[in-house]
Amino acid sequence: KYIKDSYDILDKRREKFEKILKNGENINVYGVGREFHYLWENTYLSKCNVNLYDDTPIKQKMAVGGNYILSSDMLNLNTKSTIITSFAHIEQMSKKLRDIGFKGEII
Repeated sequence: KYIKDSYDILDKRREKFEKILKNGENINVYGVGREFHYLWENTYLSKCNVNLYDDTPIKQKMAVGGNYILSSDMLNLNTKSTIITSFAHIEQMSKKLRDIGFKGEII
């Protein structure tokens, strides 16, 4: 049951990223950790036009797929959506997005 549920969740995320890719939408990705890298490798996320954000200073010196990781203080507030990939911190990250003025969809 757990494995089937995990694959179902992955399929839904894959479909969401495929739709974003087809629309050519620019998206923010907040949280560049283990869950992010799983999605990057197993969905269409790596093919999407992304802005990467993480609040861990050491990560802000890195890049993934040619995309530099920035502080969330530099978040592009004009994008339609922001995907939070750090599942353990969704509530506090969602609050921070709203506190800094992001009005788009939080996925």
